[in-house]
Amino acid sequence: MKIDELKTTVTWNNLTRNPKFFKVFQDILSKCLYYTNLNDLLFTVTSGQIIVSYSSPVKDRELDCQHKLYSRFEISIDKNNNLIVDELSGSLESNYGYDFENTTGGKLNTHYSCETYDDMGIEISYQSYGDRYILNPSKFESYKSNLDSVINDVYNPRLYLYINRGDIYCHPAIVGKEGMFIRKARDVNNLGIVKMSKCFFNKDNEFDAKDEYYFNTFYGSNNSDSPEVIHIVSGFPFAEIDKTKKLFFKDDYIKLGLNDANFKDVAKERFLKELKELKEKHIKNQNVTNKYNLMIEKLEKELSISSKRI
Repeated sequence: MKIDELKTTVTWNNLTRNPKFFKVFQDILSKCLYYTNLNDLLFTVTSGQIIVSYSSPVKDRELDCQHKLYSRFEISIDKNNNLIVDELSGSLESNYGYDFENTTGGKLNTHYSCETYDDMGIEISYQSYGDRYILNPSKFESYKSNLDSVINDVYNPRLYLYINRGDIYCHPAIVGKEGMFIRKARDVNNLGIVKMSKCFFNKDNEFDAKDEYYFNTFYGSNNSDSPEVIHIVSGFPFAEIDKTKKLFFKDDYIKLGLNDANFKDVAKERFLKELKELKEKHIKNQNVTNKYNLMIEKLEKELSISSKRI
């Protein structure tokens, strides 16, 4: 199916109900075209879902070895008009110093992600799982002609099943050497706070997890033209969550007066102030300004509701 045909389908029309869809679709095309040609992209339409995928031929890569790439993007919309973007990607690599035909085993790198945008196009969650697998000669030989099935089924953690399930650290049936799950999520009623979960797995399904709270911020970022996306300064949370689910605030923020009673409103006020300041830098771009107006109105409404509860 060609892109022009894709745009005439009922599924395409349904997906356009979410204002983030066009930007998401364009970003997917750009990402794919970095690795392959437009004519090599496969566009598929199912009931309620558009799929963009490609499988590359064997290519040379650095340090005298070869690799093969596969990516698949599944775009859908749920009954609440939330846009869900599920990415499934992997690369199959020969051992250093060998090509695909002569290598004895190799490596599989996997990357999965799932983004969710609410009905106004505001990002409310991002999940990812990445891993690395050392393959023996028989597995490598099997995967050479079967990479799409391997990525779609064998190692797929099915992240879309874990949207809004913040108490679960997700992993596939087979865990490799560097299994890591990440979730960033925020409540539509408090866009200034992002809960980040990071979990490392080993092959025995034992894991080490950490949950932290961050302020959503675009300071020092190149993403300020997309105020609707989640962005944090990783490594600088204002609080951590212990195993009993209790929130512990960092000392620096305690000194600034942050506590259980006020941190939610502080996050709203802080983010609103930042949005108003950054909006001035994009005042000549109407599309970006509209996004800022949407976020500002949302934050002002949240603060208004909070003040009425006091």
